[in-house]
Amino acid sequence: MSSPNPVSGPHNLKESNLIPIVPADIRDSRYQGDIRVRVSSTTIPSGTTFGLVPSYQTQGWTMSVHPEGKRYAFNREQGGITVVTEANVLEPGVSDLVDNWLMLIRAVATDNHVQLPATSDIFIEIDQKTSSCYYYLADHGHRLIFWLHDVDTIPSNFLILAPWVTCENYWTHVEMFPDTASQYSVTALNELENLLLHARADSLTSDVPTFPYTGEQSKMFLDILQRSKEHAPSAYVTAFVARLWVVVANHRFFTHFGEAHCRMSSNQSIVDLPERKRSLILSAISLALFCLPNERREALEALWVDELAYTSTWRKHVSNTVEDLKQRIIWTFALLIVNLLMMPISSFLILTKSSMLLCVLGLGIAFVLLQEQQKLVGTDSATAAAYLDVRNKSYGFQPTAIVHSIPHALFVWASLLFAIQGFWMAFADLPTGLILPITIPIIVVLTATGVAIWIVLHPREKTQSLQDTTVSIPVPPPSSTLGKDQPKVEAMA
Repeated sequence: MSSPNPVSGPHNLKESNLIPIVPADIRDSRYQGDIRVRVSSTTIPSGTTFGLVPSYQTQGWTMSVHPEGKRYAFNREQGGITVVTEANVLEPGVSDLVDNWLMLIRAVATDNHVQLPATSDIFIEIDQKTSSCYYYLADHGHRLIFWLHDVDTIPSNFLILAPWVTCENYWTHVEMFPDTASQYSVTALNELENLLLHARADSLTSDVPTFPYTGEQSKMFLDILQRSKEHAPSAYVTAFVARLWVVVANHRFFTHFGEAHCRMSSNQSIVDLPERKRSLILSAISLALFCLPNERREALEALWVDELAYTSTWRKHVSNTVEDLKQRIIWTFALLIVNLLMMPISSFLILTKSSMLLCVLGLGIAFVLLQEQQKLVGTDSATAAAYLDVRNKSYGFQPTAIVHSIPHALFVWASLLFAIQGFWMAFADLPTGLILPITIPIIVVLTATGVAIWIVLHPREKTQSLQDTTVSIPVPPPSSTLGKDQPKVEAMA
């Protein structure tokens, strides 16, 4: 087991085996680590007692247990700085190894004229196989993390949003090691309560809020926070509050919170993304499917504005899709049965069989899509993001929209064939000279009616140029309120 020499130097970061890390990596290793234990039995000697305490002092370290069960150790020094580690400091030599790396970090900070705030935590993770040390520093006073290295964590064009990246990772650190920050939890709790109150009101007055939690979820969190005030400061309360702040900081990063170009509504696009290709073949297929894929594509694009997904809108979309597929299956199956009953008396059997074939094909595709969508019921935004990202490729959502529109379009085609069959049976016994004069007016009337209905259901948006029309712009009074939507009178269920 080797350790650094903080006295002899040199204190060059490239030569020190000090490696910067972010708290999110530590969190991921906790929940995704491949750890195996062997279960066996043992004999407990008579009179043996066990003390199950969440925190105790040993060898200058305070051993603590996270509310979810993970053990860690921390040591608060005289200057106020706290050292935190998940290393087993009870093993011989481990505590000394941690102290040596801590001395090296302090020496590097001194050489680089970095003043470590008294409200800081220094996290140390030792890799004994490579004789290296992973570290980061968390500042409770400014709610951010920092390093002694230059760290590139986000693209350069998002550099202005770097504070929210470090803020999110700070709250991740607090969530993992709540005992080191319990004295700050009351202030964070009060701020979070005000934030959730606004989010609750925003959900009642807007159909497109950007907050990641729904109004009902915010209400539930507010109730928990109210009860938590009786127990704060506490590691249990601190971990819960920090977990919510992680979500808030992540949300503020993606909405560009505090910037001139921030996202004010969930359907507002502010990121310049490349346009997707358009294919004449896909457009022709969409036209053959009665332009149904266009509506489906727009619905999917509304779920993936700026490549962001919201749990509430995603779950609503999946529920509506499942219900629509079930209804489509019922109607298609009913049409299939009617076609079967019509076969013995059909005078144009090819139409009957074609309609039945389309029904069977539509039922098969609908069943496959229903199985896929039912697996997505109740999933969150992470699943939504993975699902939408895979399907948003070169041609956007158009291929996916076409596939999902096939059951509906096949039902329409099957219904048209069935209607033509009925029309043929009704007029088949007329003289040949009368069929054409009767058929043409009926086709014209039906076509005109269909076009009129389509125009009414799909009104064309009016566009007007500022150069053609002069519009007077009213000046709002000083007391006017700006918002995404006017308040709605109905209450949430």
